[in-house]
Amino acid sequence: MTEKRNRSAWPMRRLREVAEVVKGKKPVRFVTKRSGTAVPYLEASFLRTQTESQLIALSDTDALILANEADTLILWDGANAGEIFRGQFGVVASTMARVRPVDRRLLSDFLFYWLAVNSSRLRETAAGSTVPHVRAKVVDELQVPLPPLPVQERIVEILQKADEIRQKRKQALELVDKILPALFMEMFGDPATNPKGWPMMQLREVLESWDSGVWGERASNKTEGVYVLRSTNMPLDGRIDFSDVALIKVDASKIARFSLHDGDILLNRSSGSLEHIGKVSLFRQPKYLDGPFLFSNFVHRLRAKKGVVTSEYLFHYLRSDFARINLQQLHATSSGLRNLQMSDYLSQPVLVPPIALQEYFSNIVAAAETTRSYCETAVHDHECLFSSLLSRAFTGALTAEWEAANAEWIAAQQAFYERLPQLLILALIAERAKRARRAAEVLVTALMKYVFLVQMEGNASRRRLYHFVPYHYGPFTKELYADLERLEQDNLIVVDRESAEEKTRIRLADPAKAEQMLAELPDDFKEDIAAVIETYGDLEHNALLETIYAKYPAYAQKSRLRRRKSSKSQ
Repeated sequence: MTEKRNRSAWPMRRLREVAEVVKGKKPVRFVTKRSGTAVPYLEASFLRTQTESQLIALSDTDALILANEADTLILWDGANAGEIFRGQFGVVASTMARVRPVDRRLLSDFLFYWLAVNSSRLRETAAGSTVPHVRAKVVDELQVPLPPLPVQERIVEILQKADEIRQKRKQALELVDKILPALFMEMFGDPATNPKGWPMMQLREVLESWDSGVWGERASNKTEGVYVLRSTNMPLDGRIDFSDVALIKVDASKIARFSLHDGDILLNRSSGSLEHIGKVSLFRQPKYLDGPFLFSNFVHRLRAKKGVVTSEYLFHYLRSDFARINLQQLHATSSGLRNLQMSDYLSQPVLVPPIALQEYFSNIVAAAETTRSYCETAVHDHECLFSSLLSRAFTGALTAEWEAANAEWIAAQQAFYERLPQLLILALIAERAKRARRAAEVLVTALMKYVFLVQMEGNASRRRLYHFVPYHYGPFTKELYADLERLEQDNLIVVDRESAEEKTRIRLADPAKAEQMLAELPDDFKEDIAAVIETYGDLEHNALLETIYAKYPAYAQKSRLRRRKSSKSQ
């Protein structure tokens, strides 16, 4: 089966036909204290780093857009518009948009990975002269492939495993980066308090030399120019980014003077950002780029004095919190730029431990750098593998052979998945009837909550059969009513409708037939259903709602019960 033929076998739908895209809104106010009813504000910066987020009181979210772990989030506005994030519980920021499947033929995880593939297209088509933003029409018209659900599950399984390995490699790399600063503090103590009583010298006294960089006309190739490192090549992690190194034309006499030696420290002395002013990077000659490296005129080179301090010790010292805090007093602002006052900077104190101890630390740094190099290579390899899998997944190439070998099983499983929501409803009614102390009927509002609880507390790997939203009586899905109609038409249930919808009662029409149908329900479903009815089946309507609101506060957003209580207490 060719890639083209396999792709054409999958139905294609416009995104707006199978998913809901909702832009976030700006809240009226934030709260400062964390509590059980404080909801995180899902901004891009928080989603990238998972550090402290801004918080919003749940009572203030009625007009806002909530997200959960099954959603996908798109950065809608800003320089990185089109970036894709995993959803999590919280309020969608005004610069973000929530994407949620509304068609049972589309799995949430499949949609996430498919949007990740299309992220570059969204970024390339972003509009706006000052603040780029994703174009809604482009998003709406994206063509989403809809392979059978078992195929979607297979694709997600492969991508999740590859993604998990990729993330573990990244975490290993991050761990290596955290070890050395921690080791520095353990070996030498906090420079702010100098608990080990090391002698102190001015920075200029521990340097062999310090120089500002060179400026030159841009060169178009290596033949006519030499490499120059700029502040843009100095990321905040203290390394040097060689992916975008500029070439400049300079006199031969300047090359020797401004060439960097292995172990030189680069200092960014001018920046419009407080975060970037005074950042330092440790230069190591890259193996894959030949020739000398110079440094630009906005960068200073610091060369450690041999026998006094090692480059590795001084580099980590200048990256310590103590040295970074000192920078607040060592720069001046002019025309929007912050500039280090080098005379003051060179006068700052440096603790000078015994050189033997410094050299021991430098040896550990060298070993850590070797380990990091291995980790970095592994991360790069897994990034390439994951990108390759992503690019093949949605053309059909990734699963073509598997689909051909398992065609009959896929068709049977797809048919079962189409029956599964109705089977879940039948099983809940049957289990409730089995355990009922008074009647074998289930209120439609209670049934709605039981289905919700099975999804939330059942098998974690199970796909979501229903898409719940917060409503007047807790979690609500209109899809449930369509399934109840089908079951009623098939004479499997009886629906006793009341004028007050929440009092509508449901019971099995043919328990023997229902039991026969439920034989194909997997055991883990049966166990989850039995656990939900055992735990929640005897709760009265209000008690059931309060229990759900306590465990899942996002679904209390529009609760009439909570509002009635609030108005009575006022």
